Amino acid sequence: MKMTKKLFLVAIATAAFALTSCDALMAAANTKSGTQGDGKTTGIKWNKKMTVDGQDKKLYDQDTKAALPDYFYRRFIKKIRANETVTNIATDIVIDLEKSVLVTDSPAKTTVTKGYAVVGLAFDFHTSEDKQKYDFVLVGFAPERGDNGQYYIERYFDIATAKAESAAEAMADDAEDLGSTGFDSKDTAMGSYYTFRDADGDGVYTITDEIDGDDWINLPAGAYDKTTGTVNVEVKQETAGLYEVYIAGTKVAEYAGETKIPEDTTKLSEKNYKGFARGGVAVYANTPMGATQDKGTKVVVNFKSNKHKTNGLFEEVDE
Repeated sequence: MKMTKKLFLVAIATAAFALTSCDALMAAANTKSGTQGDGKTTGIKWNKKMTVDGQDKKLYDQDTKAALPDYFYRRFIKKIRANETVTNIATDIVIDLEKSVLVTDSPAKTTVTKGYAVVGLAFDFHTSEDKQKYDFVLVGFAPERGDNGQYYIERYFDIATAKAESAAEAMADDAEDLGSTGFDSKDTAMGSYYTFRDADGDGVYTITDEIDGDDWINLPAGAYDKTTGTVNVEVKQETAGLYEVYIAGTKVAEYAGETKIPEDTTKLSEKNYKGFARGGVAVYANTPMGATQDKGTKVVVNFKSNKHKTNGLFEEVDE
């Protein structure tokens, strides 16, 4: 099970969003209210497809395949833009059920009994100054786990960009159009993460100092629509600096953001968000692979955000 989660942005998350240009974004911010950064007018619309295929025949024809584990994961995460920061985001994660293969039996010589495809949204995404490491919080979702789907929320830290491979190799659709940072890990483990737990039993999970814990959670009742392959994930801040994570309208987690807008900010585009946490957003998917094609999965997924759901997207910062 841990292998399923070790690099799950796209995404939490767990979303592949096509952003407009900075000029277009600022124009959207200035409509109606006439003020840059107004949370009611800065939202824009995304609709982006992501494909990660663990059944692709070329993956089983490589000379290196013999040296790989009997069971491993093809996983990919993609940040939307290098300089994009948000305070709030909501997206419908819509799996193409006709084109996807979301669960597979395990191959021999492994303790894994099933392999499950996972999709998700990552938020509070930050890159180190030397561009060599990533930190982010991930909401990951496996629709075929449990009776009605399961999820996890984890904070990954110091994830090395040295694991990066080409976007085109990982994704069949619009790989280069997804954003500026991303990587595909073929390892059985991506890196370490802090586990979220429901310490007081109220159904709201918070971060702990436990590393690499076992933390699959049943989705809220009715959260996943099995007929349309859809689940909604929202990250917002009703209290500045505190991210709240909702799945299908049910609050499931809280997390204090890593980077906040200063209270003494003078930037017009930030003045309505003083004290708010901000960070990048990324999308994620992984597919288990086995010794043969029929032991792998494939996921084709759209991440859809309507304008009225993306308030809080306040600026792109020049690097």
